[in-house]
Amino acid sequence: MHNSWKGLIVGGLTGAFVGIALDLFASAVEQATRGAEHARERVPEAADWLQGVTDKATEWVHDSDVPERVREVAHRILGSDLAATTNVTAAKVVEVAKHKARSTLHARSQESA
Repeated sequence: MHNSWKGLIVGGLTGAFVGIALDLFASAVEQATRGAEHARERVPEAADWLQGVTDKATEWVHDSDVPERVREVAHRILGSDLAATTNVTAAKVVEVAKHKARSTLHARSQESA
């Protein structure tokens, strides 16, 4: 009879833990169900908002002068230091390539002679 009480205590604690776990699981399922219902209620609002944003973006693209903006950006780039630096660097690359080609041709003509 002495061990029976130990078994009852262990069984009671185990039962309590299982009961708590089942209650937590049921609560989580209930909250998930409420969240899904709330999301389902909000879908029409979200669709309307997305349609409005899409319509505004379409209007902006059609109303704006995109080619003119591209020209403005191109002119800003051409007038910037970046364009000047790029031109200088490209000229240096061309000169180095010419020099390398000449020295390679000269070396090959020396070898064949």
